[in-house]
Amino acid sequence: MRFEAVVSLFVGAVLLAGGVVSLYAAIPNARNVIAYDSAPPCASVSQAVAAADCRFSGVASVTFVDYDNSARLVLPGGSGRVFVGRPPIDASVFFQSGQTVPVELWRGVVTQMAGIQTRDNPELTDNWSTTSVLGVLLTVIGVGLLVWGVRKWRRPEEEGGQTMAPLAVSDALFHGQ
Repeated sequence: MRFEAVVSLFVGAVLLAGGVVSLYAAIPNARNVIAYDSAPPCASVSQAVAAADCRFSGVASVTFVDYDNSARLVLPGGSGRVFVGRPPIDASVFFQSGQTVPVELWRGVVTQMAGIQTRDNPELTDNWSTTSVLGVLLTVIGVGLLVWGVRKWRRPEEEGGQTMAPLAVSDALFHGQ
């Protein structure tokens, strides 16, 4: 029936589009994880303050713990620039003004505070693998429905016939007559 073909083509196109969008959305975060993992150590505090593409490990002083679970940090020798660390936990429980904590910075953002990955850490926001799997799944199902819909469209149901009947072998082939 052509109605089934149209529905299959429509749903297949929607799923294929969703799969392509999911795969496209996974690319930037994957690049960030790769760049973060392969970033060399910063040679100095000034590189970290300048948001260079390197990872800085050192200590910072907590200057203020904010109501939105973030902490403001200042690096010694960092020319007074304030960085914001946003741990995925209640910062007021773990951090207090005046406290010195180990930090890691990458591209000018705090990626770790006291060994806790922050919400700016690309590895913590690593949803690209889930998005990629979803994208591949939607794409495969979408392509399958499109193929089925095209086949159904080209072979419409005949009056009184079966639709998409499986292949069968006739007895005539085995009797040689």
